[in-house]
Amino acid sequence: MNIYTMIDKRHGGATLKDVALGLASEAGECAQLVRKEMEDVEIKPGEMVMELSDVWHYLVLGCAYYGIMLDDLMMVNQAKMRALDVEMRHVFEQNLIRWDGSSDTLENIVRAAEADVEMLKW
Repeated sequence: MNIYTMIDKRHGGATLKDVALGLASEAGECAQLVRKEMEDVEIKPGEMVMELSDVWHYLVLGCAYYGIMLDDLMMVNQAKMRALDVEMRHVFEQNLIRWDGSSDTLENIVRAAEADVEMLKW
């Protein structure tokens, strides 16, 4: 059973609100651990790993909601960082936000956005 099937089985019918609130809640738990550490309370790496795994869980659920894979999300982030490196993040993002989830593949949209960044950076 793949991770998308497993998470869908657990959260079948999850809404975008479920995804957003789950991510925010779990990220907040990570922040609480950092706050404790700032107060000189020792935090074991395993504690943060447990909370980060919960963040990852909701991230996978968000990907499933939009019908994309984690690899797609990683591809988008890497391209966005390359655009940021040449101070063209806004060009990349303007292209990407036009993706409607059905008219073209996410990979093609990212390639087009990267081509625009490449053309405009000079």
